[in-house]
Amino acid sequence: MTDFKTRLQQERDTLATNLEKLKTFLSGDLVKPLSDRAKGLLVRQQYAQQDLLYILDQRLVLLDVEAEAAAAAERAALQEQQAVE
Repeated sequence: MTDFKTRLQQERDTLATNLEKLKTFLSGDLVKPLSDRAKGLLVRQQYAQQDLLYILDQRLVLLDVEAEAAAAAERAALQEQQAVE
């Protein structure tokens, strides 16, 4: 795995962990004493994290698709070169 993809995967995994912690917090008793504004901001944070998690997942999929396309192009070029020789 490339360094970039590794960092992207780590960022995604950290975000997923933090999102689960936030969901747990929002469903627990510790959120009750917070103001409505604080709760609202936490819910907005949850939505933002869910959106970002989706984006990171899509970027990881795209990296795999692009890597496979590049590998296929390289194989085709090699086969074409071998056919000429």
